[in-house]
Amino acid sequence: MIPAARHGQSPTDGPSLTIAATRRRDVHAIRKIDEAVYPKAWSLELWRRELQMSIRERRYLAAFDGAVLVGHAGMMVLDGDGHIATVAVDPRRQGEGIASHLMIELMHDARRRQLGGVTLEVRVSNERAQALYERFGFSPSGVRPGYYGDDPGERIAEDAVVMWASDVGEPAWLERLAAIEAALPGGRHVEPTAVTLARPPGFRRR
Repeated sequence: MIPAARHGQSPTDGPSLTIAATRRRDVHAIRKIDEAVYPKAWSLELWRRELQMSIRERRYLAAFDGAVLVGHAGMMVLDGDGHIATVAVDPRRQGEGIASHLMIELMHDARRRQLGGVTLEVRVSNERAQALYERFGFSPSGVRPGYYGDDPGERIAEDAVVMWASDVGEPAWLERLAAIEAALPGGRHVEPTAVTLARPPGFRRR
């Protein structure tokens, strides 16, 4: 297992970070993170339905420091493209590269599936998340007005920036992922359950 370093620690004495497929037993820990970072978190019922979906249509990953779930991310697959549905990290552990480790694995999954592109939505005010996605090659392609307008406690609807990465099958994309990984503190152990070679329904080569 490859250790992932905290700030001020060397990779050899940092905590161990493990990426695994999200399981039903992880849902309560995921909800605690979601409630801390999202104005409107997915319900337990919605999470359970998502985790029952075929691996050909969904890919949900969880990041663990030892036995503690510290972050998670997921991608939906439809008509040969990927849609990043969620990326969330425990607020106490943000800034340690956990989101980047999760994104690297989702992007490798997109390559294995030979997806034509990957898209996502992010709040216009969330510049930190936008910067993360830009490092992974995502570019703004439009705005969805009032996309986050139904969240409880929000007086004003917030727009979403739509971002796309369309070159996930190119060699330069793999080089980008390698460069991002090389710059991260420490590394990660990826369980076999987090890896899939399945192609999605409606797969088409572009």
